[in-house]
Amino acid sequence: SVRILADGVNSRIDLASLTSMSDVSRNSDGGNDGTYGTITVKNSAQVDTSNLQLLGISVDLSSGALLNGSLLLGENSFLSGTAATVAGSVINQNIVRPGIGVGVLTITGTFEQVASGVLQIEIGGLGAGVGFDQLQVTGTMILGGTLALEVINGFNPALNSTYSVVTYGSHIGEFAVITGTTPAAGKVWQADYQAGQLSIVTAAPLRLANTSASPGETDVAELQIEDVTPVLEEARRRWINAGYKGTALDAIRIRITDLPGQTLGFGGGGIIWLDSTAAGAGWFIDQTPSVDEEFPVPGATANGSFFGVDLLTALCHEMGHLIGLSDRTSHDQLSVMDEELSLGIRVSPSLDALDDLFSQNDWY
Repeated sequence: SVRILADGVNSRIDLASLTSMSDVSRNSDGGNDGTYGTITVKNSAQVDTSNLQLLGISVDLSSGALLNGSLLLGENSFLSGTAATVAGSVINQNIVRPGIGVGVLTITGTFEQVASGVLQIEIGGLGAGVGFDQLQVTGTMILGGTLALEVINGFNPALNSTYSVVTYGSHIGEFAVITGTTPAAGKVWQADYQAGQLSIVTAAPLRLANTSASPGETDVAELQIEDVTPVLEEARRRWINAGYKGTALDAIRIRITDLPGQTLGFGGGGIIWLDSTAAGAGWFIDQTPSVDEEFPVPGATANGSFFGVDLLTALCHEMGHLIGLSDRTSHDQLSVMDEELSLGIRVSPSLDALDDLFSQNDWY
């Protein structure tokens, strides 16, 4: 099989006339049997291509390396790079992995990942290229396929921490699948697609408690952003009345989506994600959120017929995460930071919850 090596400053290999390169002897599982084709660029060396289609080929770029041209990564082909650049476009049909170890890989053209493609990202600390992998795409990123997240070095991310794993000039679509989203017990990673970057945010899920109650309607209405805004303001006011004096609640972004399983919401990195149907149970959207006339006493079940999951309580819970509180797992009394929320229950923030800020490892 063919191996191409460029090593050292001013080392340059011209493959501009090569249109395809394949090695069918490569293991079907992508394993290294020592015989498959490789393109290795080391120590600020350069390889020139035009539009190169690869099948069963590994492309490894080390610090300062430049691959000048465009690549189509076909079956069993890999691209990895540390502080390296592809000066062209890449179509990923198999695997791209920034970093040999942890690192940053730059693509100056378009990056397109199709359904079979996988982008592998390792996270083991803070700082792009130091603690976690980052793919930098200066052109348009066309998203599809899988984003595979992996914790390394026993890393336990703090709540509210953010990892900018992909940057782009613009993007189209989203990854179809994200794996490795539970980095540690009680925490999840949630993707936040923004202008210019995709960040992975560490959050904690609020789940619907097991209950025999059922919604009063067969079809549950989906939550709309206009439903959330007045209730969000009331939730913020209740934290301030409880004694919170920080700025973490000043500019909260809301995302309404379909969350997995019994998950009602996530909170982290200045963002609150809410399940559109409250895990199928339906949201109770209080039309007079500043008063609790539907609830006989604080922390009690709502009067009357089925009320669904109280949106105000869920927002207060997720705001607790944004200011640094972890979930509360003891159930000696109701708390706004309980990790589960039952139908028809309202709980407001308390001074006791704020006191917990200074006794939790996730406060920073």
